[in-house]
Amino acid sequence: MRIVFNFKSFIFLLLFIFSLFFLFSVNAITYILTKVVTIKDKQNAYEAIISNFRQYFEKTIIENEKFLDLAINIIDKEKNLEKKKNKLKEIMNLYPFAKYVIVFDREGFIKEMYPFRRDALNLYMGNTALFKNIEKAKFSGPYVFLFDRKSYYAQSKKFGDSYALMLVDIPNFNNFLKELNENGYVSFIVDEAGKIIAHYDEKYVNEGANIKMLIPKLNEISETQEPTEFIMDGEKYLLYSKFCNCLYKYIFIGNKYEKAFAEYNAFKKQLFSLFIFFTFLSLGLSLLISSFLQKPVLELFRIINNIKKQNYDIKAKPLYFQETNTLAENIIEMGRTIAEREMELSKLFETSRDAIVFSTLDGKLLNINPQGLKIFGYKDKNQIESVTDFYYNIEDRKRILEKIIKEGYVESFEVKLKRADRSLFYGLISSSLVRDEKGNPLFLISTIKDITEKIKMQEQLFQSQKMESIGRLAGSIAHDLNNMLTVISSNNQLIQLYNKDNEKIKKYTEGIANAVDKTKDFIKKLLAFSRKQVFEFGSYDINEVIKEEIKLLKPTIREDIIFSYTLYPEPLYVNLDRTQFTQILLNLVVNAIDAMPNGGDIKIQVERKKIDREIYRVYSNLKEGDFVCISFSDTGHGIPEEIRDKIFEPFLLQKKKVQDLGFQLFTALWNNIKVLLMSTAK
Repeated sequence: MRIVFNFKSFIFLLLFIFSLFFLFSVNAITYILTKVVTIKDKQNAYEAIISNFRQYFEKTIIENEKFLDLAINIIDKEKNLEKKKNKLKEIMNLYPFAKYVIVFDREGFIKEMYPFRRDALNLYMGNTALFKNIEKAKFSGPYVFLFDRKSYYAQSKKFGDSYALMLVDIPNFNNFLKELNENGYVSFIVDEAGKIIAHYDEKYVNEGANIKMLIPKLNEISETQEPTEFIMDGEKYLLYSKFCNCLYKYIFIGNKYEKAFAEYNAFKKQLFSLFIFFTFLSLGLSLLISSFLQKPVLELFRIINNIKKQNYDIKAKPLYFQETNTLAENIIEMGRTIAEREMELSKLFETSRDAIVFSTLDGKLLNINPQGLKIFGYKDKNQIESVTDFYYNIEDRKRILEKIIKEGYVESFEVKLKRADRSLFYGLISSSLVRDEKGNPLFLISTIKDITEKIKMQEQLFQSQKMESIGRLAGSIAHDLNNMLTVISSNNQLIQLYNKDNEKIKKYTEGIANAVDKTKDFIKKLLAFSRKQVFEFGSYDINEVIKEEIKLLKPTIREDIIFSYTLYPEPLYVNLDRTQFTQILLNLVVNAIDAMPNGGDIKIQVERKKIDREIYRVYSNLKEGDFVCISFSDTGHGIPEEIRDKIFEPFLLQKKKVQDLGFQLFTALWNNIKVLLMSTAK
């Protein structure tokens, strides 16, 4: 599910999250740096304490070495035992921390002991820790002395083949560690094996405890690079250790964890309080900034909504930023430009003299312009179920679609179409396929031009050219026939002249003369067809002409045929050849009679018609103005549909007996008297 935010909420959340991230980062960095600084400060403090402790201890050891040197000198040089005892007693009084002075041989037997104890002489101590550490370290301990069961530290020195060892009770040694403990520090000294040799709590020393028992996670006894967290006796400590060269021991010092970071924890609380404060502050600032930034966006939305409503007379309100002002002005200008282009396209769509159709590949109509509705005879586009209804032959649309899918367009494709009333017309289709950015078909844009008039004009031109060719042939034939008839007629007249008393020959010559006369009439018709006969035009009232012709025709009409006519109530004068008009009317009547073998009706109607521009566009061989319209109709069997378009072509014969030239002669006669002949025969 897609989550949608409004602009203000988005900016607010963005700023607030950024503020929280910034505050969190600052707090985290401060937290880490403060902890690092705190640890560093503690390390410096621990090193200072260890340094003071070293100095104190080194000073003590140096004093012990002086005493031990003095004692060795007395033991080595004074041979008198009593004097030796007294002198050692005197210097031991000067060094109250020196409790015993013992001399061992190389095997570990006690040779001398002061204060003097006879029971200690020749006592073997080679297997004790006290003797084993003589050569390892100048200073060691503490040891529980066998004779008084007290703990002492040992300081030794080799002289000759013997060892001098002084058991000392270093004043303030444990007191120093206790004083550190009272000040919040923990401190102790361990040897390399981890044994505690000094502790603020002497019980660990007396029990010979090992530091690894107190700190289970301490893997090895070594120096630490920095104060480290340890769990000791179930509590958390921060400890720091250093190796003391003078003691050959490790000094540990530290604090309880809470004590070590007491100032840091207090600062952390203050830091958290600051974090809460700045969180609320960032919340307020984010709300304020988002409201501030929302105003330019709302103004841009207002401009866009006005443009969507086609309201382009808008002005941008002054905004906070120059960039948004420029953007608003550009949007308004862009909207006006789009509106102008839309208006141009709309005018093109609305005023185009061709049909413009938008449709899908499956034939669904998307849109059609007014001219398209007019061409196809619809009042509203909702009446059109599918553009496939436009096609007279659906195979034409299939061919068009195949070419469009293959090439992307089709241009000037001539096709038969049909209107809403099922009437046919010719159209010239040009179509293009519109695709989306992925190449998928979206819709078709098609323009359809009605070329019915053009097709008719082409047919008329073709018919005229054909008739002109045939007319020339007919004229040539008539000319040759006239020449032959002249010879025949002249010779026949000579025969009649020289044999006028011969009745038998006279009978034959009269037959020849009648045949020549009929042939001459036929030649006249051919000359009329070829337009080479001279016509005699005159001005006649068409009503009177038809009346007179009907009087002559009525006696020849059968009784089963009803002949009627309707004349125009006013005189209508036309310019025509009376003889040719009579021939036309006679041929029409004869054709109508032949078409009604069982009787019927013949009607003639005279009207006055005005040829305007619309009619002139269809029948370009006429001129605009007033014309006479003579309608001739009958109730005969009609003309078969397959030859209906060919009735004005020459040599089209539908009668078994040829009596005249039929409609072909009508065409020639009508054209000669400047009249248009139309057929609505069915």
